[in-house]
Amino acid sequence: MRPILSGTLSLSMTLAVASIATAAPQDLGGGMQMQATPALNLTEGFGEAERSNETLLKGLDRLKAIAKNYREAKTLSDTISIEVASPMGPQKQEMKVAFGPNGSAMFDLDGAQIIAVDGKVNLVQEGIKDKFLQVPMTGNPIESLATVIPNMDLPIPHVGLRYDEFYRAGNVFGLGLMEEPELAGYRMSDGKEMFLFEDGPSTLLVTASKAGLIEDMKASFTPDGIPEGMDFRMNLTFTMQPKVGDALETPIAFDAKGRTAVASLEELEPQPIKVGDKAPTFELEDLSGKKFDLAAMKGDVVVLDFWATWCGPCRQGLPKIQELATWAEGKPVKVFAVNVWEQGSLEERLQKVTEYWTGQKFTFPTLIDAENSVVGDYGFTGIPATVVVGPDGMIKAVHLGFSPELADTIKKDIEAAMAAKG
Repeated sequence: MRPILSGTLSLSMTLAVASIATAAPQDLGGGMQMQATPALNLTEGFGEAERSNETLLKGLDRLKAIAKNYREAKTLSDTISIEVASPMGPQKQEMKVAFGPNGSAMFDLDGAQIIAVDGKVNLVQEGIKDKFLQVPMTGNPIESLATVIPNMDLPIPHVGLRYDEFYRAGNVFGLGLMEEPELAGYRMSDGKEMFLFEDGPSTLLVTASKAGLIEDMKASFTPDGIPEGMDFRMNLTFTMQPKVGDALETPIAFDAKGRTAVASLEELEPQPIKVGDKAPTFELEDLSGKKFDLAAMKGDVVVLDFWATWCGPCRQGLPKIQELATWAEGKPVKVFAVNVWEQGSLEERLQKVTEYWTGQKFTFPTLIDAENSVVGDYGFTGIPATVVVGPDGMIKAVHLGFSPELADTIKKDIEAAMAAKG
């Protein structure tokens, strides 16, 4: 599923963990085998002296000074690149943040933008063109959103550093990965400061520049919820480019652009398509650049399966869709996958999807919803989702999630749709 900023690892990172936790240990679906991720060696250079009480007290003082730098800067901006290594393969995403006067802030995330200004926090979600979420600013922007978005958090230290009056390691460096991170080591290297945090088997190494700003973080951990006996570890690398100054290059402001403010997540989320609705039409391209127009397919039954490479249940379901596509050959039926919510630029997305699609030897086409507009029009907030469109252009069936009987179920939906055509 892809909930709106739900969970502590924003967007697809959370979903990757969730799909792993529900997949079979030996096979994540679609023929993808799990391969253990080696733990990062983050404790190198932290000997007895670097872990002594005297050194740790010095490190704690330095962390307080760093927090003060973030808190007292007139303005601060940063571009954060987050790379994830896991048994599911590598992932990468980028976010930009900016902090201005009077508590104002901007968070440009993958799929959403948060702007806090004039005592209000506004969230604009990609694919939702007519509404935005707005809540009063109480405390910091993320805490304010957490009043209406359960478990809302971001895996970056900036919020705690900027808004907390007193430095607290858990608020700043927990990152949603560690419950009680404690400073376990401190040392200098080439004029930079290195802070080692530990919480059970999880470790985090934070590097601060000579200017007293965080420029690098590396974490190695095992997420909660992983089935017993499954060897699953995730490594995260954060690369940052913090800048402080008297003014931001682009002042923080919010333009609703014709959208209407809503006060709850339920009001913001689109309503999923249902049986009996007219199927929203679209034109999308496949991996070769060939265009497909749903409106031009009227008279045929059309099956659309929404998926992403990071989605374990999607990968489990795609072989079932291939089975369905093979069965449908020679019939007035067209079967498509629709790739949505993928990470990276369009070029990176096409490469990732092409490598997966050709590697699995699927023979039916996958369309690329490059702007994620089609999945928005169909109202889905989670995947996999499979839709059967009848010859008359109306929705005949909607299936959410993975089922081993998916192919057989959709065959019956198709046969019913063709029979109704007469």
